[in-house]
Amino acid sequence: MGVSEVRVAGGRVAASLWDGGLAVCDARCLAKRVAKHETPRLGCCYVNGGAEEVASVCADGTVWCHDVICADGRLLGVHDAGARCVRFVEERNLLLTGGWDKNVLLWDLRETKHKEPVARVQLANKVYAMDTKENVLVVGCAGREVSLFDLRKSNEPWQRRESSLRAQTRAISVSRDAKSFVMAAMDGRVAVEFADPDEGSQAKKYAFKCHRENKGGEVVVHPVQAVAHHPRYHHTFVTGGGDGCFSIWEGQQRKKLLQSERHPVALSSICFNEHGTIMAVGTSRTGAFNQDDGVGESIFIRQIDEAHVRPRTREHPRGVA
Repeated sequence: MGVSEVRVAGGRVAASLWDGGLAVCDARCLAKRVAKHETPRLGCCYVNGGAEEVASVCADGTVWCHDVICADGRLLGVHDAGARCVRFVEERNLLLTGGWDKNVLLWDLRETKHKEPVARVQLANKVYAMDTKENVLVVGCAGREVSLFDLRKSNEPWQRRESSLRAQTRAISVSRDAKSFVMAAMDGRVAVEFADPDEGSQAKKYAFKCHRENKGGEVVVHPVQAVAHHPRYHHTFVTGGGDGCFSIWEGQQRKKLLQSERHPVALSSICFNEHGTIMAVGTSRTGAFNQDDGVGESIFIRQIDEAHVRPRTREHPRGVA
């Protein structure tokens, strides 16, 4: 059963599954299913600053919140089409969901009676990926549309721009300081972009190729399906691809710090814990919804040494242990 997204909090890994399940794993990848649904569950995130509640979204448009301790769930509301992404903004106590109905919906989790969002933002295209840090929200849509929000000032985008990537956006990660973000695409490319619209900041953005291999003299391009920033080092991020590998990069120096061994299944989602010492990785056989793998076999946890993520300097020239 493939994993669509993994999130980490308080030593627990939450995973949304293609078979409609929602699971929580401990550090040994011992999993407990806390919910099931008849359509694929496409994303999840922890809410309310702890590891006891998980919000998730499903392909039928439903938005859920589950107590993972007692396995109790409640329906928050519904998108008009599939709900693709979900993030929690602790600073505003808001849950954000993005869907194929071209909407970003804002939910107040304290509201239990009415299954309606507190705000609805209409975009021009389907939402494929989004991420938020502090009060900055970046949304990647079909048609190479990218919308940036400052949630302190308005629920409307303060910037709309065209992605520097030519292919469909697969994942987005905003840096810890919210000044930059990384976009991953289906054509084996990654873009590093900056939130500040100033010409000087925009001149720093760049894109590069990754997750490719040479087979018999031909280059095989794998989609970049996951990206996540390290919580301590603002410019360090990891990418995961359809080739079953993850790579750790230092974006400011434009250096690869670590290349992983190959996993037999494509990597679908990656998330660091709050200290950056543990990385959870979800895997999925692309397009396969009826798999025999157990939940624990679809998730692995990697201990991260500081040498794997620390920017290279003269004192620390090597990026791997």
